Amino acid sequence: MQEVIGSTPIISTKSRQGTFFLTLRYCITIRGVVQGVYFRKFTLEKAIELRLTGFVENKDDGSVYCEVEGDDARVQLFMDWCSIGSPMSQVTSVEVKRMPAIIFQNFEIRD
Repeated sequence: MQEVIGSTPIISTKSRQGTFFLTLRYCITIRGVVQGVYFRKFTLEKAIELRLTGFVENKDDGSVYCEVEGDDARVQLFMDWCSIGSPMSQVTSVEVKRMPAIIFQNFEIRD
């Protein structure tokens, strides 16, 4: 099922328990000391823990970019984690943009 909030389509997915939850996609850019500190590895682990799908990648400008999909509560926990980051990172900013869901199958690290 798909509905539109504003201009953003929201996809509703049925869980194994039979309840519905909204699938949203968030595009997140994290800046600071976030490359060379295992940020992507820890991001992958957090996304799997929260049962989110999407990807994370390093950008040429030194930032880390990720796209995540999942229900709003889990995505919010993920974004909260992004503002702290991996143990050796020093996050200075997190930019978030909500976009239409595209339904990723898993979460991965991209090169």
